[in-house]
Amino acid sequence: MKSLTSLLLALPLAAAMPASSPSSPPYPIKRDVPNGVFSMPLRKVVGPRDAAIGTRRMAMMNSPAKQASRVSSSSSAVAPPRQPLLDHNEYYLADLAIGTPPQPVSLLVDTGGWVTWVNPICSRSARQADCASLPAYNQSLSNPAPVAVHALDQIVAYGDYSMAVQLEGYSDVFTFGNTSQVPQQPFGVAVDSIGVSTGILSLGIDGNDGFNSAVSNYSVVATLARQGLIASRVFSLSFGRGFVAVGKHVGSLVFGGVDRNQFRGPLVRTPILPRDATVDGWRYWVGVTQFRHNAPGKAATTASSTVAPAGNGSYMVDSGTTGLYVPRDAYDAFMAETNLTRNPLRAEGFPDVDCSMANQTGSFSFSFAPAKNATAGITIDVPYAALVHPERNLITNDTSKCFFAFSSGGSAPDDGDVFPILGVEFFKAAYAVFDWDNQEIALGQGASCGEPDLVAVGSGPNAVPKVTGNCK
Repeated sequence: MKSLTSLLLALPLAAAMPASSPSSPPYPIKRDVPNGVFSMPLRKVVGPRDAAIGTRRMAMMNSPAKQASRVSSSSSAVAPPRQPLLDHNEYYLADLAIGTPPQPVSLLVDTGGWVTWVNPICSRSARQADCASLPAYNQSLSNPAPVAVHALDQIVAYGDYSMAVQLEGYSDVFTFGNTSQVPQQPFGVAVDSIGVSTGILSLGIDGNDGFNSAVSNYSVVATLARQGLIASRVFSLSFGRGFVAVGKHVGSLVFGGVDRNQFRGPLVRTPILPRDATVDGWRYWVGVTQFRHNAPGKAATTASSTVAPAGNGSYMVDSGTTGLYVPRDAYDAFMAETNLTRNPLRAEGFPDVDCSMANQTGSFSFSFAPAKNATAGITIDVPYAALVHPERNLITNDTSKCFFAFSSGGSAPDDGDVFPILGVEFFKAAYAVFDWDNQEIALGQGASCGEPDLVAVGSGPNAVPKVTGNCK
């Protein structure tokens, strides 16, 4: 068997107001990890939502791209379909470096987008101070010079095109930690942008053409496998558990392996559903067979049952979106049961709540369809604490008020989004292993119980190992 390079990529996510800027790749490589595994901790960042958050994914990806999506009128790039809207109220950054010598960058971890890029134009961002606090990549300082990748010379638009970036494509060395390097990694460098405040580490598949397109092959996930640094196109992701204080380093991103200290119980596979006429593109669509609200001190009540017909997506799994978005009947039943009111000042409709709601024992349960040949699916519980967010007042900087990141996904004008989504809060409660080659996601109930205990993922059918989490 070919020996794979031993690599650890562990990026912590820290909550910061504003985001702190690392002066160098801040998280040293650990050498006691299995061959073919990158593990990096992540930084959680809390800040005001981008002004553009008031716009939703209002049209399907296969709608014609608007001329208005062009960031620069002089650009000859063709505007592609939009990628998912990024909600930056709570987001998770991966600290890495690009070039030789390594230049630190901090990129938002996003499973909903499929183009990795750096260097937003801070003077045109929604949060200029936060944007300016993050390090930028300068291709002229890299020696040898980065290689042009013209296929990534494009415009990436988000939401209703009020957030967009015009890119020039390159490839250069990506460094995780102090020594783990990925040579010739394709990415985009912004030459113009509107609204966006961070670069993006995109972990999604090509929305137009799926897992094996040229665009998907530019992903870090694909590059690592193609270069033999991991055994197959697999990564796992988890965010900070529950109501995490600002400044806390939380979250984990692992390429080529799983971390047994980030979940409890078994990992259970669920299929990634293919694109068809009922959904807006190739994304991480999963079949949710049942949604339940478990009220504090009460027996679980079934608010909605959403069975995904064969081949149809029901929920999109998207680490770049704040909130859980459920079908409208489930949302209405929960709001009535808890006497909460949709806040019309938030486009998503997130209700105002007392911050003490994070201490209540209530939760939501999502049951997932089993993968082919699997005997049963899995149910993931998302506690209230994962959905309670401090609301930062842009004038006073007061964070004593909170909102509850729960809304509806559907076609009504006041729905928070146009389809159900499992966003940031889901990753705070679940451990998710994305297996591109088998088009499955293995899910476990999230927990955190120590330093990384990594197990490499192999290749072929059923590549994700049948391991049980160490957490109790």
